[in-house]
Amino acid sequence: MLEGEYANWALVWSRDYGAGVDMIEAVVDNYGTVRAEDVATNTAYLRTYAGVENNILNYLWGVRERSNCMSVTGKYFVGYETVLYRSIDVWRDGVQIWNRDVLLDEPNLNGLYAVTISPNGKFVAVIVTRIVSFDDQIVMLSAGI
Repeated sequence: MLEGEYANWALVWSRDYGAGVDMIEAVVDNYGTVRAEDVATNTAYLRTYAGVENNILNYLWGVRERSNCMSVTGKYFVGYETVLYRSIDVWRDGVQIWNRDVLLDEPNLNGLYAVTISPNGKFVAVIVTRIVSFDDQIVMLSAGI
């Protein structure tokens, strides 16, 4: 499946994993399934587009080796600014087409930790930290419309 034509992304779900987790990267597939790892406890997290979750203790996906900020052909690219660590951007064909201040979705935002985009460009997943605790991490999924 090649990339679609998206100009905007809307939040699908947000999942707070609480304090004490250390999710360093995530990957998202063409169906909106997010895989993330907690390297502190060696726990693999899988959460589908519909919000169904399966967590596997003592297992890792290897997402550090697979995390991707570019769609399959490079049509879409996702990144974030590093001044306040709170704004994500999606670029299509070298032009910025979308920007989102994640503070609008998470009022207790401390900063962005990681971003990834699906191979087809439809889904964007981010890991953020909350003011409550630097280790209080939230994974968010947005879908292209």
